[in-house]
Amino acid sequence: MAIDPTLENEGFAVLPPESEPPDPDETLSIEDALADPDALPVEQDPPAPLGRAPAIDFVQRRFVPNTAGGPLMIYGIPTLAQWVEKCLRTRRGENPACDPDFGLDALFEDLLDGGPFDAAAAAEFEGIAERGLTVHPAVDSIEEWSVDYAPGDDAVLVSLLVIPTADGEDPLDLNVTLPIGA
Repeated sequence: MAIDPTLENEGFAVLPPESEPPDPDETLSIEDALADPDALPVEQDPPAPLGRAPAIDFVQRRFVPNTAGGPLMIYGIPTLAQWVEKCLRTRRGENPACDPDFGLDALFEDLLDGGPFDAAAAAEFEGIAERGLTVHPAVDSIEEWSVDYAPGDDAVLVSLLVIPTADGEDPLDLNVTLPIGA
C-alpha cells in the first residue's frame, strides 16, 4: 500500500517549541483593565426605511391599478400595514419569492381544520401571529389583539395594534378580515 506523501512528517513541529497557550486569567484581566465603566452604550442603527411596494387588493387577489394602468405604489407606514396583512395570510415558506422567515407557521383556517369557530384556536393563532409579525425589523410588538366572529360567517375580523420599533412613530391600528374556511 502506498503512503500518502501529504501525511508524512515534514520535519518541523506544528507549534514553535517556545510557545505556550495564553493564560485565560491574564487575558481577562487585560480586557477588564481596558474596559471603561463610564463608556456610553453603543447607539443602534436607525431602523431600515419601509420603502415602497405595490398596493394589493387581497379580496380580488390582484394589484390595485393606478391611473396610468400600472400598480399603485404605497410608501412608509401603509407599506408596513400591507406587510402585516400579507404575513397574516401566508404560511411560512409557502411563497418562494419571499424570505424563508416570512409568514406564519399556521393560518387560522389551518387551526380550525374545516370545523366551526373555536375560541381556543383564536388564542393559539394570536401567539402564532405575534411570532410571525415580530420578524419584521420595524415591528416591536403586537398589542390589543382581538378576533370577532359572527356565527355562519366564513371569515373572522382580526383587530390588532402594531407597535413600531422607530421612536416617535404612532402605533398602527389594523383590522384584517381573514378566511376561516368553515
